[in-house]
Amino acid sequence: MHATHPEPDRLSNSAPANREPSQDIAVPRELHIGRHRLLVRADEVLWEVHGNCDVDELRQIIALGEELAARYGRYYSLIDGKEGISITPAARRYNADWERAHGGSKALTIIFGANALARTIVSLVNRAAQLVLGRSPEVIFVKTEAEARATILHDRATRQR
Repeated sequence: MHATHPEPDRLSNSAPANREPSQDIAVPRELHIGRHRLLVRADEVLWEVHGNCDVDELRQIIALGEELAARYGRYYSLIDGKEGISITPAARRYNADWERAHGGSKALTIIFGANALARTIVSLVNRAAQLVLGRSPEVIFVKTEAEARATILHDRATRQR
């Protein structure tokens, strides 16, 4: 049985595109999509993965990413992989179709705490995306959330040059 969950809160459409994250309130917005918990703070999403991600959940998470991309231009998706990272075959197909139709995400995805099997699966999915789309998503694996946040700081500094 699959519980119905409300759509994630929508970001204000009044904000200009490519807005600086520092202009936003520092209080994170908490969302629950299925069993997953997401904390949204400016241009960052911390996704605590709890079990499989199905197509309906992925649809909502991608919609959130589209909103962040429209608002900031680029955003950061931090994925807590300590409990594993798994999406259903239908969700994988949806993601591939979305990537093909939209030219890919505007996110830098940083996965922390993932075990070797999860890293291998994500790497294989990314390689398949590269073969089909001609490019692969920006995904970085690190050990800890602190390393993930340091990666964001480095990416921001590099892009400001």
